[in-house]
Order: sequence, then C-alpha cells, then structure tokens
Amino acid sequence: MVMLEAGFVGVLASILGLLGGLGVASLLKRLFSSGGAEFPDGPLEIRTRTIVVVVIVGMVVTLVSALMPALKASRVAPLEAFRNGGVRQRSLRSRLALGAGVTVPGAVLLGLGMFGDAGSTSATLGLVGVGGALTFIGVSMLSALFAGPVTSGLGLPVAKVKGVPGQIARGNASRNPQRTSATATALMIGLALISGVAVLTQSILDTFNEILEDAISADLFIFESNQGLEFSATLVDQLRPLPEIADISGYSSVEARIDGEVRSVTGFDSAAGTSVVDFGVIEGVGTIGTDGLGVLDDVAAENGIALGDIVPVEFEDGFTTEVEVRAIFDDASVLDGRGWLLDRSLTSAHINVDDVSFIGLTYTEGIDPIFARSVVEEVTAAFPQLSVQDNTEFKEEAEGQIAQLQVVITGLLVLCLVVAFFGIVNTMALAVLERTREIGLLRAVGMTRRQLRTSVRWEAAIISLFGSLLGIALGLVLGAAAVIAIPDSFVSSIGIPWGQLAAYTVVGGGLGVLAAWFPARRAAKLDVLDAIATE
Repeated sequence: MVMLEAGFVGVLASILGLLGGLGVASLLKRLFSSGGAEFPDGPLEIRTRTIVVVVIVGMVVTLVSALMPALKASRVAPLEAFRNGGVRQRSLRSRLALGAGVTVPGAVLLGLGMFGDAGSTSATLGLVGVGGALTFIGVSMLSALFAGPVTSGLGLPVAKVKGVPGQIARGNASRNPQRTSATATALMIGLALISGVAVLTQSILDTFNEILEDAISADLFIFESNQGLEFSATLVDQLRPLPEIADISGYSSVEARIDGEVRSVTGFDSAAGTSVVDFGVIEGVGTIGTDGLGVLDDVAAENGIALGDIVPVEFEDGFTTEVEVRAIFDDASVLDGRGWLLDRSLTSAHINVDDVSFIGLTYTEGIDPIFARSVVEEVTAAFPQLSVQDNTEFKEEAEGQIAQLQVVITGLLVLCLVVAFFGIVNTMALAVLERTREIGLLRAVGMTRRQLRTSVRWEAAIISLFGSLLGIALGLVLGAAAVIAIPDSFVSSIGIPWGQLAAYTVVGGGLGVLAAWFPARRAAKLDVLDAIATE
C-alpha cells in the first residue's frame, strides 16, 4: 500500500517537476548571462528524452525513498499501533553503528586525500570527493546522537527571551533528536555545499592576491580579456624599442618533447628575467638564454633533473636541440602550472603560429607612468581586442570574474536550499499533526494562538540553526580539503569568508522561521475540543 502510494506521488511529482524545471531553466539562462556566459537566443527545447529521464528519475527516487518507511510500517505490531502515542522511539544503537561504519571510512579517505600522496591530482581529488560524500552521509546519520543537547543549548536564549513559548520550542526541538536530525539534514547538505564553494572561492582570491604581490612585477599587462585568446606576438616586437619601456616579455604556451616526454612549456623573453614575472628562482638565474631551460622544483625532483644538466628538446616541427638547465624555480602560478621554461625566440621558431597569451612590461626608471601608458596604448590601438591594465585594474577584473563564477555556482546550489525549505515545511507539518492532542491541552490550559504560533516558529528556527551550523562546519572541512588537494600552483592558501558564513547562518535560521509559517498557522487554528479528543 505504501509503495503504491509512493508510485502515484512519483508520477505527480515528476510532472510537476518537469513543469517547474522549465521555469528553473529560464532562470538559469539569466543567471549565466549575468555571469558573462551568454546563451544563444531562442526558446527552451523540450525533448522526448528529457521527459523520459525526468519520469524515470522521479519514479525511482520516490520508490527507493519509500522502501524503508514501507518496511518499517509493515513491521509495526498491531497492539503497538493501538497503544496511545504510537510507536516508541527507536534505539540509536543501530544508527550509531551504521553511521560510524560510513563516517570512519569517509574520514580516512578524506584524510588520505588531504595529507597523503595519491600519485596524481585527479586521484587526490577523487579521494576527497568520495571521502566527502561518505562523511556527509555518516554525519547526517550520527547527528541524531548530539542533536538533542545541541538544540537544547541553542534554544536556551530563546527560552529566556520568549518565556513559555520559547521553553516549549526548545523542549520540542531537543525531545526527538531523530526527527530533528532528519529535518536539519537537507539544510545541512545545502549549506555545506555553499560554504565549501565560498571557502574555495575565497582561497582562490587570496592566492591570486598573493600572486600579484609576490610573483608579478610588471607595471602593465596586455591580454585578450573577453575569452582569454592568444594574439600575435608581433606586438612584443613593436613595443620593445620604445624608450618608455625598460623590460618586456611575451608569454606563450607550446608543446615540446623534453627528455623523452611531451610537456607543456612556457616560452618567454628570457632577457627580461624575473623583472616582469617573478617565478621564484631558487637555483640559477632567470635569464636562461636561448639555449637554457628552467624547471619547476617539484618537476625537477620528480624527473631527477639538476642545475647544469643537459636535456634534449624536440619541437612539433621535428627540430631537436639540447638545452642546459639554468634555473630551478618554485612558483608556476602565473604560468598556469606549467613546470618548464624556454626562451621564446627558441619556441617561436618551431611552431606554426607565433602567438602569446599575455604581455608584461615595466617602465623605464623615472618615466611618468601616465605618459608611458599612453604611449603603449597608442601602439596597442591597432589590436582593438586587447586590454591594457595595470596591477590594480588587473586585480579588480580577475576578482570580478571569480565573483561572477561564485554567483553562478551559488545560484545553482541555492536549489538545495529550496529542497531543504520544503523538507522543513513537511516535517513541521507532521510534527503538528503528531502533537494534535498536546496542542489541544496547551490551548485548554490557557496558551494563546499567538503563543502557539511563536513556539512552532522558534522550534523550526532552532532546528534550522542546528542544521546551518552543522552544514557550515562540514563546508569548512570540505572546502579546506579541496584547497589542500588542489596543487599549490593553482590554490596555495586557505581563505575563510567569515562574513559570508555568518550570513549563511542567519539565512538558515530565517529559512526555518519562514518554513514554519504554514504549520504554525495550522496549529493555531485547531479546534481545542477536537484536538483534545484526538487519539
């Protein structure tokens, strides 16, 4: 009977979900457009495949979700069902065993991903991903063990401020930890994902700021800002003779076979050395010359390369030469993680198209920066697709792009909070239904409708705050784990956006109050005598 009911619910929910998905798709188009990723104009497409997938997923998810409740319902003893108060609260021993069985392996995998050596970045991120998922599941199961005392502590200020309604709200939130845990789980997952993304984004911003301060010495940058495309390297040759420019270098990405393996190599004008981009030379010199090679320290250690070694290099046109390792460096962040450096005069001679990804330059000492920039912009006017920016402008634009990306990702994850909202509504509505007689007795002894609504709303707020804090704590751990797993050449420091996390906590609590509006209104409208007569 339960599975049949779930089947009908699955069909109805799939249809409503398909219709609602059209609205969500339209909103997502606008969201991505606001983030700079324009979608082509035209109506939304609905294919038969989409309808089939929606119905299948909706049915499978609903039926699987109903399987455990159906089994539990079929095992209720007849006399237990007749007893006033329904089924007794189940022991937490099985939940503890299952939760520990999931959490421990998840924590181990997460720890291996954060502090172990998986051999590659993809394997490390895989360990973090699987470990994080298992930790999610395990914590949601184990949260019932501490939901009671935590919600009791969170509800203490409410009880003091709101009096009797606050005391009732606190007691209801902490009395049934399993129900409290189930209510808070969806909100916990949503806020954990959003918090994890916030930590990762803040870490990227902090790393970028460190790069600007430590690795970039250029006074001006020239690059294609719309899509990050490469452009002709002839601009470097046009700018180099200007007396206003002291050092200039173009940076390009090429493929070459070094020491028998195909590598991603950065070509740069090595005469500028580290004056434009400081890639952290720890051995040797930055001016490696046309027959020199620079190697990232980790890459050098992995391949057994030392300063002064002679290494064979073969380019895509078949040209082969030997170069001497003249620099060991430790910062490849500006080089997109590429661990090999060659002089651009060598790389450009053996590729089909001589392009660069960006140009950096420094002004001649004593020159007026405003005048020098105007001279550079006169030359670059022949390349209308390019942007000329100083350090401050470059930083602001990059931060803006990262912020737009965060808006898009957070917008997608907000859908999790929508699910959590309806979960809280359903659970609170069921809680009101289960306490019909209790509500009737409270009203009979003098509790007003307003006090009753207040107690239900604050109960939801306490539960939501519990889920928010738990989710944000998990998000901090998972975000930090992702940052540690990602190579330092991309993200090198953990940044925690405390302001955002505080705002998410407030949003979580407010979401609970909003979700409890309908259940609180229903509870206040119950007829006192009918409620007392309910068995």
